[in-house]
Amino acid sequence: MEHNVNTVNEHCLNNIIKLSQVKQVTAAEDIFDERGTKLWARDAEITPALQERLLKRKLRKPLEKTLAVAGGINSDAILQEALNLYDTIPALSCFMGAEKAAVLETLTVARLDPVALLLLTTAHENGSGGFRHAVLVSLIATSIGIHRASWGVAPTVLALGGLLHDIGELYINPDYLYSKRKLLPDEWKHVAVHPRIGQMVLEDLAQYPQEVSRAVGEHHERFDGTGYPRQSAGAKISAAGQILAIAEMLSGIISRKDNVLARSCLAMKLVPGEHPHELISLVSTLRRQHNGSLLEPGMDFKGQNVVLKTQQVAGTLSATLAECDRLEQEAGVTAAQTEFVQRVRYRITVLSKALKATGIEDCLSGADLAAMSDEEGEICLELDVIGREIEWRLRDIAREVSLRLDDTDQKWRGALSGLIAKLDGGV
Repeated sequence: MEHNVNTVNEHCLNNIIKLSQVKQVTAAEDIFDERGTKLWARDAEITPALQERLLKRKLRKPLEKTLAVAGGINSDAILQEALNLYDTIPALSCFMGAEKAAVLETLTVARLDPVALLLLTTAHENGSGGFRHAVLVSLIATSIGIHRASWGVAPTVLALGGLLHDIGELYINPDYLYSKRKLLPDEWKHVAVHPRIGQMVLEDLAQYPQEVSRAVGEHHERFDGTGYPRQSAGAKISAAGQILAIAEMLSGIISRKDNVLARSCLAMKLVPGEHPHELISLVSTLRRQHNGSLLEPGMDFKGQNVVLKTQQVAGTLSATLAECDRLEQEAGVTAAQTEFVQRVRYRITVLSKALKATGIEDCLSGADLAAMSDEEGEICLELDVIGREIEWRLRDIAREVSLRLDDTDQKWRGALSGLIAKLDGGV
């Protein structure tokens, strides 16, 4: 998806108009269209009346660079949110540890240029929790960067990357971002472009080192090439991007209420090669220093429910592999299509091997299920994490298959529909 900086994005404009209802947003200079027609005067407050004048017009200068917000996000607001997160998410002490002061100092000195200030303030005020999430990712990424100083990534790059990693979401239809139902794989492609949009916005409109914008564009990539939007792998992902990607993944786990450190370590190790070994090792070391036990206080599992869920995931793995077999045997399948199915099969096989490698297969038999005790917390925790993570990764594969359908013929798209449905949790 290309982002034309001089064409107003309707979703970003809607978000800015909403911001103007609670903050004073003004034109920092006269706003002209590409023909030189003056659309809005300097110092005039932005109001809904501006929407009609801006939409479907190309501007002489990108809209985001012509606006200013009063009382926007500042270092005090970032620090306060960081302290709130530290107090409410105990696992943050594992990542920050003795470097807490250095991490917080880095966040407060990270400079927000005018465009970043406008967009981060917009994200804060739209009520979606985007600002809180941004600060959380920033805290984790900055902590990892400070602990792994040998990687040579400036902590401020990670702090800024974390704060700004999701600004691309401001340019996406909120019907996809905040849908109360699970998005279908072909709908998810509208969300999958947000890292690339964020990268382009920062490159074209903000004054930051390329390291920052590149990391923003890479925050959903995976070291083994299974991420998005570009499926970059290994050294093709910058060091800052690798750290930001693992911080983004960890942010979703440590926000939970139970056994978050154990869950984090298990999730990172589930698929070998998904994240750099050095970063996995670092997080595991930090976790051992914080709490050496696999189990953490407050665990409350229903053993049989967890095992039943894992049985369903194991069944899905078998069903999707069988569907790959069927697709390869279909008449008229081309060599390129066969290769594509084989790549999908490989990813599913990796997940299946990850499940078997845990040694929990015996727990899935009927006899062991009947004997499962709710007190067997370690087994339940591992089953729960593995089941959830594999289910999530299967959905990721469904989305990737769907993203590639635009390049295939109608018959092949229909043939793949069954595989997508099974990967996405269908029957």
